[in-house]
Amino acid sequence: MRWLGILVFLAITACAASNNSPFVSTVDDQTGQSVVYAKSPLTFVANRPNLSQVGKDYLVISPLRASIQGTSRNYLFFALGSTIDRALMDASVPSVRSIILRVDGQLMSFETTKWSALSRQAPFSVDLLVHEMLVAEFTQSEMALITRADSLSAWLLDDNDRSPEYRLLGGDHKQWDQF
Repeated sequence: MRWLGILVFLAITACAASNNSPFVSTVDDQTGQSVVYAKSPLTFVANRPNLSQVGKDYLVISPLRASIQGTSRNYLFFALGSTIDRALMDASVPSVRSIILRVDGQLMSFETTKWSALSRQAPFSVDLLVHEMLVAEFTQSEMALITRADSLSAWLLDDNDRSPEYRLLGGDHKQWDQF
């Protein structure tokens, strides 16, 4: 009976410890792909005065590990959203080919691919209208620089232009060192 009490205690402790993890693990029912991502993604915001006085564009970033059939890859997941109705402005959504992060003054470039090629849905809920989901592979040294950063900002690059600067609005990248 005493052993049963110890086992129950260990099980409860293990569950409590797993809830303290800064990451969430899910399995996509349709593809069988397991995905690990940050509970607290970074949210960046860019003013777009040429399109709207009050509307803004948003960039949400999270590290993501996708595993399928025994193969695992690390990505930065990028969700692009906006509170600007571009149809009213006769403006199109940019076709992003890469994202530049400025990490404590150092520029890091990430060539992007569409997330839909990997899975049918976003790995987590984003509280805005998302118009594009992208991923880019990263190295452990790039992740180490991001997690230690005191200053982060971003730009989107398409074939013709660079976006305005996206400033960090919220999120906790310091816990990403456990990824």
